[in-house]
Amino acid sequence: MISDMYLKQAFDLFDLGDDLENIGSIPIYMVQSAMCNSITSKRKIEIEEWEDFVKKFDENNDQRIDYQEFKNMMVSFHEYFAVRDDS
Repeated sequence: MISDMYLKQAFDLFDLGDDLENIGSIPIYMVQSAMCNSITSKRKIEIEEWEDFVKKFDENNDQRIDYQEFKNMMVSFHEYFAVRDDS
């Protein structure tokens, strides 16, 4: 499992405080931009798959990912897409 320290460092790379009201959360489009180009063990993740995945973690539907949502998403990332690789 990924340590909290590394997850927080990764989150902080995205959390640039795009506006003062939203420090502590990342716009989904920023995470999407990075993650859509991610490659699982066998294939590229398509935009539709990403959208389905992120909806599961944006718990308050604000189109932003806070640290806890980010953490839950990163911990689940491999498992979520690995299942689809095997099909």
